[in-house]
Amino acid sequence: MEAKPFGLTAYQLKWIAVVLMTADHLAMIVEKIPPLSSSATILRLLGRGAAPLFLFVLTESISHTRDKKRFLLRLYLAGVLTSLFTTVTNLVFGDRLIYTPGNIIFTYLYVAIYVYLIENLVRAWKERAGKKMALWLGLLLATVVPELLWKFVDGLRMLPHSQHIFLRDDIVSGLLLRISQVEYSALFVLMGILLYFTRGNRKWQALVFLGFCILSFLGSRADRDLWPFHQFFESQQFWMILALPMMLLYNGKRGRSDQYFFYLYYPVHRYLIALASKWIGV
Repeated sequence: MEAKPFGLTAYQLKWIAVVLMTADHLAMIVEKIPPLSSSATILRLLGRGAAPLFLFVLTESISHTRDKKRFLLRLYLAGVLTSLFTTVTNLVFGDRLIYTPGNIIFTYLYVAIYVYLIENLVRAWKERAGKKMALWLGLLLATVVPELLWKFVDGLRMLPHSQHIFLRDDIVSGLLLRISQVEYSALFVLMGILLYFTRGNRKWQALVFLGFCILSFLGSRADRDLWPFHQFFESQQFWMILALPMMLLYNGKRGRSDQYFFYLYYPVHRYLIALASKWIGV
């Protein structure tokens, strides 16, 4: 019988990330219950490791997928459906609960998009294929289009009778989120890109992640709001360093695949926690 490789599979890392993410979200209930409130900070600190762990697994998934276009489409649809889930539940049950959580799937989507475009641009450059280089460079520059479209939408809001549903922020952002508004900011996207391109060297990958953790710590000590990177520089965000030991334990194996469960769990568990918080009156 073949011995199991030492370390953690991608599947196991995702489950660890799920536990950490759930702990982070449960903190919003715990922090308002006096006997348990002291535990909320611990839950939030542990929760800082969830997003980078999912990001790490994402970079591995991108490198192993057979069809990157299909992978991108699946991520986009997951992001859209997650946003629409929030919009629909707010419209239907708004009298009971209005909640506006972020959607980190779009952060991961931007990482995957930039990785895909940069890889193709580099390949075209190595092949000295001028037309292909122009194409991929153009597509890379086109990632700013959502920013321009948002400016157009903001302009429409100034017109009379502009408050139609297609101009709602939650609808527009659910279909086309700009990179300046993604969860944890564009710096998190940059971190994901660098983690991907250093994945062949575990030491360099660890140094990249450690560097961003230090940057987050230093930014959290700044005396001014560092918008649009403020989420990356929140006071507890540098505790994402807790994910590093688990990244280093990755054994390169995929493990089981329950990808659709993770896509479903993300929006549903947040809503159930928000409902529970509302119902118990905290």
